[in-house]
Amino acid sequence: MYVLINLRNLIKNSTAMFVILTASMLVSFMVLFFGIGLFYQYSKNIEDGEIDSYAIGFSIRGSVTKEDLASFVEAVPSEQMSDISYITCFSSAEVSGLDEITPIAFLSSI
Repeated sequence: MYVLINLRNLIKNSTAMFVILTASMLVSFMVLFFGIGLFYQYSKNIEDGEIDSYAIGFSIRGSVTKEDLASFVEAVPSEQMSDISYITCFSSAEVSGLDEITPIAFLSSI
């Protein structure tokens, strides 16, 4: 109840402050909703494959050597290689009964 009384007194006694407070809240909501909409649209574009960046990832159980990574990169057809932005490689190992996936290589600017 006191909140409503204080709000009424704020509107009555400090109209300029109330207007600034309301305007700042509206602007912050608009910026927040714009950011959420931008993120949603970007996520949707990635799902639909409309982004010009492509990635390849592969996973190997156990240890990975440079030769494994090099042989994988050489096996990718050259027409696909021109579209790829980066390649990631993951290695999984069993630690304490759980599979732990660790990134071991990241090649960019291919």
